[in-house]
Amino acid sequence: SEYHHADIPGAFPVITNGSGSVLSSSLNDQNGVQRFVNGSAATPWRWNQAGEEGLVRINGSDYLPERGLLFQKSIGAPPAQARRNCAADRQICANGVTIGASLCAAAVGVLSVACFAVCAALPDPTFITKVACINLCTNLTIARLAVCAAAAAAGLAICQIAYGKCVHNGGTP
Repeated sequence: SEYHHADIPGAFPVITNGSGSVLSSSLNDQNGVQRFVNGSAATPWRWNQAGEEGLVRINGSDYLPERGLLFQKSIGAPPAQARRNCAADRQICANGVTIGASLCAAAVGVLSVACFAVCAALPDPTFITKVACINLCTNLTIARLAVCAAAAAAGLAICQIAYGKCVHNGGTP
C-alpha cells in the first residue's frame, strides 16, 4: 500500500508505504508545480490543478495558450486508496517531540554543569555556603527537567489529537 501525504498547495510531495518509510519525495514550487522527484513509488501521481503557470484545462487536458502546447490528459483526483497515513504522521510528529525533549534535556545539562561549576568556584571557604549552592543547582535542574517532561507530554498529546482527527477525516489508522 502507498499513502500520499498532501501539502498546503494540494500537491503530494511525499509518498510512504504502510510502515511509514518514504518511497517517493518531490520538490514543488509555491504553486504546487513539481520541480524535482526522487524515489521509487509505483504510482508517483501528483495533484494537477488548472491554472498552474497559465495552464488551461480543456476536456481533461492541459493547454498552454501562449505557446500553443497541449499536454497529456491530466491524472486528476487521487485514487480512492490514496488516503493519509495517520500512523506515519503520528510517528513523524512523535519523533519531532522526542528530538525536542532531548534538546531540552541537553540544555538543562549544560545549565546544570555551569551552575555546579559556580558552586565549586565560590571563594567563600564555608562548607554551608557551598552546600546551599549545590542544593539550589539540584533544585533548578529538577525543575527544568520537569518543564522538559511537561512540554514533551503536551507535544505527544497534540500528536495523538492530530492522529484522531486524521482518522476521523478518513485517513488510515
